[in-house]
Amino acid sequence: NDLPQFTNNTLVTINKNETNPITLTATDIDNDNLTFSISGDDASYFNINSQTGVVTFKNPPDSESKSSYIFTAIVSDGRDSVSENITINIVVEGTAYLGNLAEANVSIYEINEDLTLKLLWKETTSTANVLDEIGRFDTHSISLDNNKYYLYEIEGGYDWDSDDDGILDQNYTINRGKIRAIAKGSTLKQTDNFTVSYISEYIFRYMQNHIYNDDFDSIEAELIKELFDTDSNDTDILISLANQFVPSRDFSNLNDDFKEFAPYLVEAIRDDNITNLTSLMTLN
Repeated sequence: NDLPQFTNNTLVTINKNETNPITLTATDIDNDNLTFSISGDDASYFNINSQTGVVTFKNPPDSESKSSYIFTAIVSDGRDSVSENITINIVVEGTAYLGNLAEANVSIYEINEDLTLKLLWKETTSTANVLDEIGRFDTHSISLDNNKYYLYEIEGGYDWDSDDDGILDQNYTINRGKIRAIAKGSTLKQTDNFTVSYISEYIFRYMQNHIYNDDFDSIEAELIKELFDTDSNDTDILISLANQFVPSRDFSNLNDDFKEFAPYLVEAIRDDNITNLTSLMTLN
C-alpha cells in the first residue's frame, strides 16, 4: 500500500475576515478513498469536512487576541495515514491612498514612549492592472504589540486614481510627498483593512504629540468627529472611520467644510509643499 501525500501548503496567510482558511488536498497512487481530519490544541477552533478537506473557523477569528493557529492535518486511505503541521496566520492588510498609490515606499516604525522611532520594516506598495489591488502592503499586524503605538509612513509612489472616482486612470500622477498614520497595535488588529491616507496624515499632524497619553483615543475620536458628517460618539466607530478611509468610497461622508479643504491638502501632500501644508494645517 502506497501512502497518500499531502499537496496543500503548510503555511497559510489570510485576511482577517476570511473564514475558510484552507482546503486540505492529497493524492494517492492506489486511488484509495481519502478522508481528512485535524488534531492538536488549535484544532478546536475549526470544523473540517472529512471528505472534501475544507477547513473552516467555527467562529470568526479575533486577531487581536490570537493571530496564529497551528494544528496537525491527517489524511487516511483507510489503511495508513500521513500527518503534517499546518500554520494559519491572520493578517490585516494595508492600503495607501491619495488615490491608490503604487510602488510607494513604506516604512513601519515602533513609537517609543519618549516619541523616538525605531524602524522595524520596509515595504513597497503593490502595483497591478486592477485599481483595488494597487497600493497594498503588509502591516505586519501579526508581530505588533497590542499596547504599543506604530507609525506607518508612505512616501512617493504613483497615484492611479488621482480624481478619486474609483476608476483606474489612463496615466499615473506622481506623488512626491508623505502620508502617515499612527495606530495602536490592538486597534490595528481590529481593523478590517488599514488605510494610510490624507485623512490619517491630517490626524497624524495633530496627534503626534499625544501618543501614549491616557486620553489619546478620546482626543483622536473628537478630531475625527470634526472631519466626518456623523452623529456617532462611539470612540471605536469614529476611529474606524479614519483607519479604513477610502477616498473614492468615503469622501461623501466627510463634513462639508473638510470636503472643500481636502483637495488643497492632497495637492500640498502630492507636491511635497511643506510650506503650503503647514499653512493649511494652521488655518484649518
